[in-house]
Amino acid sequence: MKNRRTFTIEGSPEQLEQILALFETERLVETSALKILDVGIVESDRSEIAPVELYRVWLNSLYERGFQPATRNIQTTAYTKTIQFQHSSIEISIEIVPLSNLEIQILLQIRSVGGKEYLPVGLKVAILDEMSEIILEQTSLDRTNLLDLTQAGNLTRDLADRFALRLMLGDETIIENFPN
Repeated sequence: MKNRRTFTIEGSPEQLEQILALFETERLVETSALKILDVGIVESDRSEIAPVELYRVWLNSLYERGFQPATRNIQTTAYTKTIQFQHSSIEISIEIVPLSNLEIQILLQIRSVGGKEYLPVGLKVAILDEMSEIILEQTSLDRTNLLDLTQAGNLTRDLADRFALRLMLGDETIIENFPN
């Protein structure tokens, strides 16, 4: 599903148990525009999360995975990482934009190393959700120098969200998990 979202509901334990019970007995109403796939209770106290914690979690994760800072300004931070396939290299560029205390926007591009050549023909890149379902997928063609996976800016994440980037070239597959 391309536009999957996670909703967080706050309430008393009794209220949350009531919503869970409605889901389990199939009485939680679904609309034609909204399909409820799962309901669960996660213990957390978001009031204790510092305003920049999510941003730091992501930046630390990128650094630990070998991403190098590319640019940084007051509103965004961009990191890059070179991925080596057997016969070619590509570069992942990821930019993190804080939207709120608990939500970030991710801009993700795949390009040739240094932006000087074309991407290998047939490079398949997919963003996978937590359940390994494809959110977005692109393939490089002849003379493709950039795959802009989030050009619409529609990849937002909150503290609990995870995703993976799958890169496939021929019989080689590389997966990068975010955040790690």
